[in-house]
Amino acid sequence: MMTAKEYLGDINGGSLMPRESQIIAELLLQDLTKEEWDNKLIEENVLQRNTPNTAKRVAAMLCVRLKPLTREFWQALSEADKNTATQLSLLSTLINSPILADFMHSVLVDSYRLYEDKLTNRHWDDFLDARYVTLPDLDQFSTGTLDRIRKNIMRVLSEADYLASARSKKLQGVFVLPDVVRWAE
Repeated sequence: MMTAKEYLGDINGGSLMPRESQIIAELLLQDLTKEEWDNKLIEENVLQRNTPNTAKRVAAMLCVRLKPLTREFWQALSEADKNTATQLSLLSTLINSPILADFMHSVLVDSYRLYEDKLTNRHWDDFLDARYVTLPDLDQFSTGTLDRIRKNIMRVLSEADYLASARSKKLQGVFVLPDVVRWAE
């Protein structure tokens, strides 16, 4: 049985960051030493972050998403155009954060099927209430943490064009690119 921590994955760490994911994928392909890695993140500031700690945190989160995937995936991501990179970043996030996949499968799909025009906080609350039954240790997370996860999920869905914006939560039609479908399969 999956724990709540495994279920949430790294979704609390942030949104898709497709550009940064491409950079990290490229760095992973280079098999850098720790010193070379740190030099790229801190001295060269390849992620363009304001502080070294932020760069390290973002890189660590993206590594959690990307390292379980293949070198071929990293290569495809590093060479992808913006739309493909965004969808591949979504795919890596879905794999690492089952809560996102579950939310999309149960709430988002139902909302499209029922011709709803937008998501509401009620969708999230109902979804979370149902998960408390199957994941009793979910209550170890504070309301603030779960609210941040909701915001990150809405931001991810917005970045992937499923929502017009994280604020409006207006549903949009999405065409999943054939290359991404192949990777998903």
